[in-house]
Amino acid sequence: MNATNLKTKFPELDITHNNGNAIYVNGIKNVAVPPAFLSQLTIAGDTVYVSGQIALDPKTNKMIEEAGVEAETNQIFDNIEASLAGVGLTLADVVKSSVYLTNLDEFPKFNEIYIKRMNGCRPAREAVQVVRLALDATVEITVTAIIKN
Repeated sequence: MNATNLKTKFPELDITHNNGNAIYVNGIKNVAVPPAFLSQLTIAGDTVYVSGQIALDPKTNKMIEEAGVEAETNQIFDNIEASLAGVGLTLADVVKSSVYLTNLDEFPKFNEIYIKRMNGCRPAREAVQVVRLALDATVEITVTAIIKN
């Protein structure tokens, strides 16, 4: 997908490409607004890279009030689904996910929600424990998806 086709199909999006191979997409509804130096997602060829998602409330751009891996994971999936929908994709288009947890003891709770939300989709995935995440989140997920031709 090129920038012109994307802008025609989704005129509400803020699309920049600097005449390079990468298309930077912002302005997706129901997704937190990223800092000026990031994009909500990037498209290169037929591959979509969704920026790492933490449990930001898209209405406030702040972490959700309910703490815990379950609440955060559900909000993250809401954010990922909204990001993908912004360019006409769904979780079924995800081919890879990366999961960062601040406590791997929480992995079973996380994984239960992951399995439910992925609804039978089984992209390649890794899950690692990290010392700390932005805004003291307990989980962060990033996904890579493929655009169907």
